[in-house]
Amino acid sequence: MVIQWELRFVREFVSTFKDHPAIIGWDLGNECNCMGAATREQAYTWTATIANAIRAVDPTRPVVSGLHGLTPTGAWTMQDQGELTDLLTTHPYPFSPRTATRTR
Repeated sequence: MVIQWELRFVREFVSTFKDHPAIIGWDLGNECNCMGAATREQAYTWTATIANAIRAVDPTRPVVSGLHGLTPTGAWTMQDQGELTDLLTTHPYPFSPRTATRTR
């Protein structure tokens, strides 16, 4: 049921905004791999379903996967995301010396 309603939302959202000049691509969402447990098969199916729904409405712009880190193993793999999207980008949080514990 959740995917059914997600598809309805995605199709309507993309259809509404696809002609806006500020839209240069469609990101699957912010850090979807951090929003709960999924198997690799579930992650693949979700990614394929949403990416294909976007492309069905707007085949002119790239589909982007912006996740918090991608690995060769696990549920959200680089290989699967690369196969299903046009652009991979990760945005891990940088190490900050101001927040690190200092040892003397």
